[in-house]
Amino acid sequence: MDRALPTPVARRAFTLVELLVVIVLITVLSAVLVPEMRGTFEEALLRSSARQLIGASGVAYSRAVADGRAHRLHFDPATGRYRVERRADHATGPDRTDRAANEDVPGGRGVIDPRIAVQLRHPAGDGDDGGGRAPASTDGPAEGTAKEAVVGGDGVDFFPDGTAQAAEFILRDRAGFRLALRVNPVTARLQVRELTER
Repeated sequence: MDRALPTPVARRAFTLVELLVVIVLITVLSAVLVPEMRGTFEEALLRSSARQLIGASGVAYSRAVADGRAHRLHFDPATGRYRVERRADHATGPDRTDRAANEDVPGGRGVIDPRIAVQLRHPAGDGDDGGGRAPASTDGPAEGTAKEAVVGGDGVDFFPDGTAQAAEFILRDRAGFRLALRVNPVTARLQVRELTER
């Protein structure tokens, strides 16, 4: 009995033209999607940095209430570093903080990503009344003008009675998107606002 040998199955392969079409399609899709994904990453980084400052403000607020002593969220815009400092009772003048007091407080220190620019602004007329308190005005646009806000100061004070110094953090990513974190002086909570102007 003779068995017939199986005939080889014809192999199907991609042609060079088909491969070139696929490569062109992948290139076009990459050119369209990569800029969109980059914007999404920048926005996520911006929001993550905002959450860091909100968390650190919460730490300063809770430490101030728990210790019965004012605490400051110190921020250095040049390095992006922040830390929670306990206010020293014996200190006077513009530097009224004991800078080494809260080294071990979880969430009390950190660094904002260098791709995010942060600016700290205080309301104009933020004259220190000796207690470091600012006027309790929460009205007005978050953007502010030169008359409404002055750039400067190295931090925001949180007080034992649950209030805080009026201030605003402006965060900007490299694409120009901005968020404003306004410290409500009455509740010591941060309100997040998206700023539409670039």
